[in-house]
Amino acid sequence: MDNQPPPLQDLSQIEQAILWCGLLIFVVGIVVRIWRVGLSISDLGSLLKLLFAAFAVPKGLFLIVCAFKPTLLNQVKDLPQHLVIAGLCVVYLAAVAIKSGLVDETAPPPPKTSASD
Repeated sequence: MDNQPPPLQDLSQIEQAILWCGLLIFVVGIVVRIWRVGLSISDLGSLLKLLFAAFAVPKGLFLIVCAFKPTLLNQVKDLPQHLVIAGLCVVYLAAVAIKSGLVDETAPPPPKTSASD
């Protein structure tokens, strides 16, 4: 007989938290969309964005805790991948903030100029 643990028991607690958080947010997103406007195939992209954002929450929280207790980092399997994902999230948020800071939505549009001027 093969005495291997079930697949989910082989995962670390942080990996299980990532999967459960993603699954929960994905299902909540489906329910909210069905309740509000109905669900269509075009909603899949938005739901996948929710899923991937939810995957980042437990990782981010864990990395914040590691800032206060760095010895926990020794227990993290695949630490460079987790740090790359965290870094990509930070860069993305910075780019969105910069873009929104450059575009003033309350300002009136610039006047149109004619080609004959």
